Amino acid sequence: MLHFLRPEWFLALLPLLIILILIWKAERVNSTWSRYISPHLANFLVSKSQQVKRSNLSYLAASWFIAVLALSGPAISKQSLPVFEAAQGRVILMDMSLSMYATDQAPNRLTQAKFKATDLIEALTEGKLDLSPMLAMRLPLARLHAIEQHC
Repeated sequence: MLHFLRPEWFLALLPLLIILILIWKAERVNSTWSRYISPHLANFLVSKSQQVKRSNLSYLAASWFIAVLALSGPAISKQSLPVFEAAQGRVILMDMSLSMYATDQAPNRLTQAKFKATDLIEALTEGKLDLSPMLAMRLPLARLHAIEQHC
């Protein structure tokens, strides 16, 4: 059985239908001369470019239809498409300088930061996560990304 993965692309056939109707109406207005001119004279007086335009129009309609059909994703077996995939990356920077060993928070700042980082890691269910230690010097995130790719 033939299924379409993206059937909403068939809405793109509506502009084609509107264009074909408008051109057909315009050709009918141009062909009103046939009511006033006898048929044996109309062959000489009215240009025959209408036939050339019709063949170009049929090429346009056929190629438009084939493109829409291809974009709609025909498939013999029904497949499900992922609706959303989290491709966000998160970085947790952990300060590892000597100031983290201060005892103004019990037991010290480093242990409290570890607890908070653990809670944050458990709360995140999707996406990539990177835990990077940081000393007294600070690196911009672009540099961190380059360092992460080399590791």
